[in-house]
Amino acid sequence: MEILQSTPRRWEKMFPDEFYDQVWRLKGWGTRSKRRRNYFPPDLKGLGVVLVYSRMGPGIMKALERKMDSYPGPMKNVKRHQFLTLENGVPLLRAHIDHVIEIMQSSSTWEDFMIRLDSVLPVNGPL
Repeated sequence: MEILQSTPRRWEKMFPDEFYDQVWRLKGWGTRSKRRRNYFPPDLKGLGVVLVYSRMGPGIMKALERKMDSYPGPMKNVKRHQFLTLENGVPLLRAHIDHVIEIMQSSSTWEDFMIRLDSVLPVNGPL
């Protein structure tokens, strides 16, 4: 089952607003207003790696990093999920994000969430 492809696909939104709404709630930042939907605090940088990609399965994060490192084009506009295949990789990512959101919804604080996440979906290898 191939989940990675050699060249990036066209960008499409992968992380739903609910993911970020839950991060805001758990971090105690209040509610994201519609006016500020596109604002992402510096604390969010790398959160996709820590919460999602590093927990998807053995070797996936490392393989994605190799794809990112070896891509000859400009990287500024290329994201990890663009190297996932539509047939297998994207559905795996979406299901994984949904699982993370479920854990977020059942948590009351960021610390509580991280304990639950580490228990249910441990990191696969070093970050």
